[in-house]
Amino acid sequence: FVETQNAWMEIDTDKLKELVTNELFNTYNTQLKVLEAKKQKNIMSDFVNNFIDISHVEEVDGHMNIKVTLIASFHDYVVNDKDVVVRGNKNIIVNNIYEITYVAQENKKRKNKNVCPSCGAPLEGKVTNKCPYCNSTIISSNHGWVMSKKEAKDRY
Repeated sequence: FVETQNAWMEIDTDKLKELVTNELFNTYNTQLKVLEAKKQKNIMSDFVNNFIDISHVEEVDGHMNIKVTLIASFHDYVVNDKDVVVRGNKNIIVNNIYEITYVAQENKKRKNKNVCPSCGAPLEGKVTNKCPYCNSTIISSNHGWVMSKKEAKDRY
């Protein structure tokens, strides 16, 4: 979780590709492009894990899924290019409750490299890192456990 948040904050898309699924990467990448266009940066720091619990484990289509409930405290605010806070408060630590799903494939590599993992469209000829149909970024392989879903359930 913290590695993913740090990669987000640093707008390190290469690192994000290693930590999340294709679908989540494409969502995050779109959101980061919006922040960049606005010349803003989401600052998150001083993470404290207050509680974590595995709430569900299942195997679906050869993938192991683990859902966890996480309560974390940290600073979370957005600054503009002049370092002025435009959202949140840099002096307040927020407490967030998340439901996060992590997934691991049995063979740790995409089984069918000839289809887009986001939309299922056939990838013919030379495979690039973009789907010609849905324009999603295609990550060649994810190693180990990666985040597939993160839902903020509450903030206090």
